[in-house]
Amino acid sequence: MIMPNLTCQFCGIPFYRPTSAQKFCSRKYSHSTRTKPDQHPPEVFIGRIADRVEFDENGCWIWPGAKIHNGYGKFHLGSRQTTTHRALYELTVEPVPEGLDLDHLCRNRACCNPDHLEPVTRQENLRRGEYSWKHRTHCANGHPLTSENSYVRSDTG
Repeated sequence: MIMPNLTCQFCGIPFYRPTSAQKFCSRKYSHSTRTKPDQHPPEVFIGRIADRVEFDENGCWIWPGAKIHNGYGKFHLGSRQTTTHRALYELTVEPVPEGLDLDHLCRNRACCNPDHLEPVTRQENLRRGEYSWKHRTHCANGHPLTSENSYVRSDTG
């Protein structure tokens, strides 16, 4: 009978491998320890973000790295892809409550300064947004929006 010569660093179960270079009893554990965010202290992720941000005169912390289609910074928090502003807010302030979005008070989507973020409902975030119909003065083709050439649908709330 072959006796276990190693102990898995993930689950603690003894296992046998001919070489002592392997630290995990399964490949799935090897992968999961590299990618699990709870395995790393928050300072690791905060440092990765802080090393890359650029500061502007408005106090914004601009993310120069990859962005998703609508301009928000993209960041991998372990194996989970998230937005940079959300990752930094959750790591430095508090988790975003269920059902709330983070509103950029500075209106800069690439900004990840936690002081420029406020958890609000989706409806409130859209109401405040610069792309809200309330703030538009011209249509997508450049024509002015007036009460004579516009109307509000009754079925939208």
